[in-house]
Amino acid sequence: MIKNILTYTKERFPVIPALLLSFLFGFAGIAYANEDSNNFGKILIVSLMMFLFLLRIRLWDELKDFQYDSKHHESRPVQKGILSLSIIKRVALVILFVEISMQLFLPFQTLPLFLLAVAYSFLMFKNFYIKDLENKSFVLFLFSHQIIFIIYILYTLSVGSSYFFIPKSSQDIWIILALFLPTLIYEVGRKVKHRISPKGYATNDTYIYRWGEKRSYAFLLFLYCLQALSISLVIHRLDFLVILQMLAIVIIAILYFIKRKMIIDTSDKWSIALGMYGLIILNFYLL
Repeated sequence: MIKNILTYTKERFPVIPALLLSFLFGFAGIAYANEDSNNFGKILIVSLMMFLFLLRIRLWDELKDFQYDSKHHESRPVQKGILSLSIIKRVALVILFVEISMQLFLPFQTLPLFLLAVAYSFLMFKNFYIKDLENKSFVLFLFSHQIIFIIYILYTLSVGSSYFFIPKSSQDIWIILALFLPTLIYEVGRKVKHRISPKGYATNDTYIYRWGEKRSYAFLLFLYCLQALSISLVIHRLDFLVILQMLAIVIIAILYFIKRKMIIDTSDKWSIALGMYGLIILNFYLL
């Protein structure tokens, strides 16, 4: 069983990047909302809560997309029987129970946002009870499934401040955006190259398939520029580390035109790395 779980996580839920993203997300949110340096407990709990949420959503997606994946992605672990749907259901239920239990150790004022996040994640699992939402409006599908991270950002900031966090300044808005963009970049970045089914055709569950290559990469580069802008406005300066981020964006844009195939083939790696770099910069300045 352990071997099967490791096989599954390697292909469908890389644990190390998810842990890193969760910790950087939790640290930045708590550090911004609370200047008290003794926040390790809150950071640890919020980071673990984010990690468990990401894992639960991954498992719920396995259930939600089972029919589609069985038809177009036959080689995936669940489709090959490495993990059964019954095991995934039980694990997802245990994870939700752990999330609820951990909430008991956090300020009571954060409970409404936690319950909202759980309820919203259930609506995502049900595709908001809109039949064929993904095909009706792929843009609406994307942003309706990303809004939950706004809830988790407000939740994290509320945990850090120990009260219901409400943005009161432009800097508050920029920190929300700076924390939101890495998750959006991760979502888009892993789907800007075609997924090929075992039968040899490109599946329609990617942005490059839905939007076309140029629009997909233009949107991704726009997100990177917006990330650099939001970070510079949070820290109130444009210095070396942010300039390096902007330089990397320019290099990727240039390489797209001169090494197009290489950029596309490695897009799932450099896109996530660059998005994570922005989050690391944010954490560095919030120390």
